[in-house]
Amino acid sequence: MTKPDNDLIAEVILFSEGFKQAKNLGRKLVSIFNLSKELLTPQQHYDWGLRALKTVLSGCGNLLQLSKKSGNGKSRQ
Repeated sequence: MTKPDNDLIAEVILFSEGFKQAKNLGRKLVSIFNLSKELLTPQQHYDWGLRALKTVLSGCGNLLQLSKKSGNGKSRQ
């Protein structure tokens, strides 16, 4: 079974959420997830898989929409 390309998935989701620098942000978030998986002690409640990554990316999109509505989302996307 092949492993999904988390960088590409993160990039596409962030673009669909409205981020302009989605490639950069996606790569950084995937790196954080990979480092967390490697460096943190293995606990049953830790989930660093694709489902958790998608949840974080969706939350980022929600925060971006909130910041746009409140007028704080200028060019820092």
